[in-house]
Amino acid sequence: MAIERNLSAMKAVEPLAEEVQKLKDGEEKDGQPIGRMNYNLRPRSLHGNHISAIARLYGEGGDEVIQHLLRNPLAVLPIVFRRLSEKDCEWRKAKTEFTKQWRARAKLNYEGSLDITCYFHRREIERSFSHDQLLEVSWFIYNM
Repeated sequence: MAIERNLSAMKAVEPLAEEVQKLKDGEEKDGQPIGRMNYNLRPRSLHGNHISAIARLYGEGGDEVIQHLLRNPLAVLPIVFRRLSEKDCEWRKAKTEFTKQWRARAKLNYEGSLDITCYFHRREIERSFSHDQLLEVSWFIYNM
């Protein structure tokens, strides 16, 4: 689920990062110092899931990154997009490695998962330790 949220955030941030790059190139072409203009994100350009995915990338410093993103998207968006891309590659690689291990474990446990008799044996043992059964056994032992 984290991989899918990260991918969704990456898809939402990518056009914004491209737009930021165009703005930077435009300022540079006009001979203006980069960052002179104050740009803001459009309201609701990033949803709550996107913001939480970005914050998750940076751990405890996630809230600070979100604040910087809102204050100065021109500087922060390309960095966030690069980080989202790196994490996407890292998490997908980890998922493929873990999938191999999970498949091996599933093969080992498959035969045991088909054994349903253990459920009935456990229920039988639980019934044998019920209050009525214990009283009946103790009465039988006492009267011997």
